[in-house]
Formats: sequence, C-alpha cells, structure tokens
Amino acid sequence: MEETALADTLGVASQEFNQAMPGNNSSTWPAAMVAAMRTPLSAFRCPSDAPPSEINTSTDFCHSGGPDSTKPALSNYAGVYGYQYSNWNPPSATGTPNHFGAMRGQQGVSLEEITDGTSNTFLVGERGWSHGAAYWVGVGNVNDEAAWSSPKAVGRVFLLKMNCPLTGRYYSAFSSMHPSGANFLFADGSVHFINDAIDFDNGLQTNGSPHHWSTPWGSVDKSTIGTYQRLGCRDDGQPVGDY
Repeated sequence: MEETALADTLGVASQEFNQAMPGNNSSTWPAAMVAAMRTPLSAFRCPSDAPPSEINTSTDFCHSGGPDSTKPALSNYAGVYGYQYSNWNPPSATGTPNHFGAMRGQQGVSLEEITDGTSNTFLVGERGWSHGAAYWVGVGNVNDEAAWSSPKAVGRVFLLKMNCPLTGRYYSAFSSMHPSGANFLFADGSVHFINDAIDFDNGLQTNGSPHHWSTPWGSVDKSTIGTYQRLGCRDDGQPVGDY
C-alpha cells in the first residue's frame, strides 16, 4: 500500500492491536498510534460515498463510550466473511474460526482452500456510510458482532441483503451509494459490479427445514443457497451462473 510509515507506527508485523491499544482505556493509547489510525487514506474510500467526516464517529472503537478523538478514519471496504455471524470466536479453545469465505480470523486462507475458484469468490465488498462503513485500520475487539466490533473489518452475505434496510445488524451488510448495487473485489484480483437484485437465498437445511442463523455449515443444503451466498463462500461446490 506504500504506507510504510503508518505500518511501522502501528506495529502491524509485531503485535496484536489489543496489545498495543488495549480496550476499555483509550486514554493510555500511544498518541502516535492514535494519530496514525486517524489518517484518511483515499485508497480505502469510494468517491461516490459522501460521509460528514473522514473520521468514523458513528460507532465506538475498541470499547464502549470512547471519545471521538480516539476513533479511526473510515473505509468503504470490508472483507467478505462468508457464512454465519462475523466474529473471530473459534469453535473450540484450540480451534481456528472458519467461516467458509475468503476471509477468516487469526489465520489466512490459501488459494488451495478456495476450491470454488478465485474468479467465483468474493474477497472484499463495499459498505457505505449509511450502513456504518468500516475502519481501514481494522478493529480492536473481534470477539463480538456489535456495530463497533468485527463488522468494522468484515461483513456477511448470509441473512442480510446488499443495501438492506437500516434495521437489525444492517452494519454487517454490504452497500454503496452506486445505483442498484455495489462493487466487489474477487479473489482473482478482478472487480465486478454486483446488482442488488442478485439471486439471494439463505437456503435450507439438509433435512429440509428452513435455514437458521445458527445452522452449522455442514447442515446446509448448498444446492439451495442463492448466487450471492455462493459467491461469498469459497467451498460450497455449487455453480455460480450469471451475476
């Protein structure tokens, strides 16, 4: 990204965010790190979005009730997390969270794991200011799906349609100010505009029951999920078709 100074200041290669800037007491955060994360970066901004400020003061950061002076600059792009809710909690104390998209917590996804093909898999999607946008610096507390936590880095394709109404956990959805859709970066490096009328279906369980937000991925009948969901998951094994 040619932002070596920012990367060095934030120490991204040597420490976890919550080690350098622990939650619940922003008054102890290093001033240089706070200034760095408040730096607006045009590469993370969509020109069609027009927020009231480059600093994302719409939600908290790292802890509830923090001052606006310690909130970061916004981003219009969030990673696509795939299936279920977007927190980093692993399935067990020793496990690695795996949400079947091209993004997951605490561990990268190799190209070999994108078995649907990189040209058929979302990597990053747009989110506009109206839906809470995102933070380019990431998020300090990922073990939650509150508006100020993991959705500031990633979003979901299940349960929430693109440009969904501003109710519930709308801040986990993808959206934009473009007419009728949003841009998505695919895992092969290409960018495509996806119409918000794209086939959307949360699918059924393998026993024929309706999908539920807590349904394990192994209990989902992949043949019943919509095109939007198929593009968001890296290994559903289903044909995508036109989008």
